[in-house]
Parts: sequence; C-alpha cells; structure tokens
Amino acid sequence: MTTDVTSAHTFRANLIPSQIVVLRTATGTQAIEAERIRCFTSDGKNSLLHFGDEAKTLTVFHSLKEFEQEHSAASTLVRCNQSLIVNLAYCPSWKSVGKEAIVRVMECGVQKSYPVSRTYKAEFIRRWREYYEKR
Repeated sequence: MTTDVTSAHTFRANLIPSQIVVLRTATGTQAIEAERIRCFTSDGKNSLLHFGDEAKTLTVFHSLKEFEQEHSAASTLVRCNQSLIVNLAYCPSWKSVGKEAIVRVMECGVQKSYPVSRTYKAEFIRRWREYYEKR
C-alpha cells in the first residue's frame, strides 16, 4: 500500500500498515517511522513528539485524544494517562502501585518513570504483555 504523503494533510494522525505515523507539523505533513517515536506528551490542543534516540521534540497539530482514536490497536503506541502516549519499544518494565501503575521509559539511555492512570492501566498492561510476548 502506498500513501501520498503530500495529500495526507487531511488525515488525522494515521498509523498505516508499514508502521509509519503521518502527522501535521509546523513544517507541513511528515511521515515518521513509529520505532523512532519514544512518546507523545500533551501540549494544550497540540502534542509534543519525543524521539527515542535524541532529546529532540517536534510539535504536532494533533491532540492525544485524536491520535488515540485514529491509531491502530495493533500499534506499539499506547496511552498511559491524560497527558502521555508511549511507545512500548521504549518501556522495558512497569510495576503496580496501588490502583495505578508506573511505567519505566528509556530516555536517551536513562530510565525515567511515568504514571499509568487507573483509566488506562488494564489496557496498558494487556498491550505491554502482548508486545513483549511476541518478542
């Protein structure tokens, strides 16, 4: 399947089968390989894309809710809380803490912890287990 990225500006955040995420940014519409994405954080109506291999961020013109509604359930990108979507490839572990959970995300070689809210905990754990059992 091929996608004309120049006409993709009408898309919301779309995850297409080749694991390419198509996003609207300040410099135009961009196709980014999903494995390069560490996470998305909320920034008002927009989101910040954080790359996995560098400290660089990119403002994208999609809310986390828009992105969550549009991306595939088979994606490695999973919602953790109201302001965070993570790529499971960067989440080597998690732990339960009461009714919530803590996910550990690798950021430029350093492990950082983020909360997984009660709302997203069951889905996050299910998707994390599926991802790591396939590996």
